[in-house]
Amino acid sequence: IFTVLFCAIIGGLCITSLLLSDRGFSQVENRELQLAPILRIGNVIDGSFGKSFEQYAQDQFPGRDLWMKAKTAIDKYTGRFDNGNVYFGHEGRLFAKEHLDETQLAKNLEYINEFSARYADTGMRLSLLVAPTADSVQQRYLPRGVRAVLPDETPALASLSQNAHIPFCDVSGTLAAHADEYIYYRTDHHWTTRGAYYAYAQWIEECAGMKAAPESAFSVTKVADDFLGTSYSKAPLPLQKMDTIYRYDSLHSSAIKMTVEDAALTAVSTSDSLYDTSYLKKKDKYAYFLSSNNPVTLIESKADTGRRLLMLKDSYGNSFVPFLTEHFNEIVVVDMRYYRNSPQALIERYGITDMVFLYNIQTLSSDNNLVYLMRT
Repeated sequence: IFTVLFCAIIGGLCITSLLLSDRGFSQVENRELQLAPILRIGNVIDGSFGKSFEQYAQDQFPGRDLWMKAKTAIDKYTGRFDNGNVYFGHEGRLFAKEHLDETQLAKNLEYINEFSARYADTGMRLSLLVAPTADSVQQRYLPRGVRAVLPDETPALASLSQNAHIPFCDVSGTLAAHADEYIYYRTDHHWTTRGAYYAYAQWIEECAGMKAAPESAFSVTKVADDFLGTSYSKAPLPLQKMDTIYRYDSLHSSAIKMTVEDAALTAVSTSDSLYDTSYLKKKDKYAYFLSSNNPVTLIESKADTGRRLLMLKDSYGNSFVPFLTEHFNEIVVVDMRYYRNSPQALIERYGITDMVFLYNIQTLSSDNNLVYLMRT
C-alpha cells in the first residue's frame, strides 16, 4: 500500500509538472524563478545544466507557494523561533537573519575615507549616515532566546564613528528612543516613512547645518495597507498582518521634477512626483518611493537655498529623500550597485555643495560596489 501511494504521489507530481506552465516570477518570493535550462553538451560537461535543472525543479515544483506557506506555518506554530531565514517576532514582526561582514565593512569605510579626502579642502560638506536594523532597535519584539545570538551592531557603529574621516551621523539612539513606534515595517527590512523622518531630522541639523521641519509640517497620507515585504518573501506566513505605507508631503512636494537616468546618464523617464503609483499594484510596494532603485535619479525642487546634494545610498535612502526637498535645490541620488562609476563627474556636473553616504549597516557591510569610488 505504501509503495503504491508513494508511486502515485510521485507520478501525480510529475504529471502535474508537465501539465502546468512554468512561472517566470514568484509574487510571494518577489524574485525571478529558474526556467527550464537548455540541454547542451557544454553545460552538461561543466555541470551547470545539473545545477540549473535542480534549481528549476525546486522553483517550478507544483504548489510551491502553498508548500512554503505550510512549512513556515508549521515552523512557527510548533514553537520554533525561525524558519531558517527569518526570526518570528512578537506582534507579527518578521526579522531577517543576517550577519555583519566586518572585513567588507572596513573596506567600504576605507573607500569612503579615501574618496572624501579628495574634497577635504573644497568646502563641500560630506557626511556618513548608517541606519541600524530593526532587530537591533526593536529587540523587545524578538523571542528571548534569539536576542543573545544576534550580531551586536553597537561595536560596528562605534568603529564607524571613530574611524570615519567625515562627520558620522549615528541615528541608532534616536530610533531607539522611538522603538515602540511604527518606525520599521513588520514584514520588510526597511524603515517606515516615520523612521526615515526621525533620521532626517537628526542628519539635517547635525551634518547639513539646517533646521529640520517639524513632523507637523508634513501632511501624512496612507497610500497602501496591504504591503508584504522582503522578510515575508522569506517566510510567507498565512494570515500575516500586512504593513501600511505612508507618504509625507511637504511644502515643495508638489513642485518637483524627477528624472531617472541610466548608468550612461541618459534620461529614462521624467515625472512631477517622487512617487511611482504603479508599484502600489505590485508586490514590491516599497519601490513606490523614487520609482525603485536606479543608477541615477535627479530631483529638482523649488527650494531656494542654493545648495545641491549628492546622495550615495541603498534603498533606505528612497523614503528619506522626500524630506530633503525643502532644503536643496537639486538632489542627485546614486545607487552604486547600478551606477558603478566614480561620482566625481556628477559632483562637477551639478556643482554639488553637500554629499551624504546613506546606507543600512547590513548593506554597508556586504556591498562590494563602493570600490568604484576609487575610479577617477
